[in-house]
Amino acid sequence: MDLNKEQLACLESPTKASIVAALRALGQSSVKELSRVTGGRPDSLYYHLRKLAKVGLVQVAKTRPAETRPETLYELTSDVFYMRHEGNSFEYQQSLFRSSKNVVRLVQRHYEDALSRIENEPDLGAALRCSFFSGRLSKENLAKFKKEHEELLKRAMATHDPTGEPVMFAGIMAPSGYREDVEK
Repeated sequence: MDLNKEQLACLESPTKASIVAALRALGQSSVKELSRVTGGRPDSLYYHLRKLAKVGLVQVAKTRPAETRPETLYELTSDVFYMRHEGNSFEYQQSLFRSSKNVVRLVQRHYEDALSRIENEPDLGAALRCSFFSGRLSKENLAKFKKEHEELLKRAMATHDPTGEPVMFAGIMAPSGYREDVEK
């Protein structure tokens, strides 16, 4: 699903972005389960879930029996959410920037958390990766790289396994801003 302006603006909230990430990893979840994973207070999460549902990113999946009353389970409305750069307004681009910052921060927090636990949980190392590239690419190679990046994301989404190891992947590519300095 391509995100519209309202959906993208909703993901500018770090709490809403972490709810979406948690639902992607956990699948159908209650507010109590989301609270445990995101660290958010249940009353706050209800507010954010209502906003996410209003813009069509989250929906009620079902209710299940619980100790005192039925418990509502929430789920994402799509298996894949795309943030598109091409062909969108400046306002959309700015919202995309703010949302992307939240996604990167979220992945960074999970990366740091895994690093802090790796001594006691060595298997975490199998899921940790950090890569960086800074250089120059021809227009042809840049186009190929963008396509491969998109294909990698599609493969990751297509192979999502609800019973598998929970991981996060974020890829951002941007002009470095060094071009003017090199060409002077």
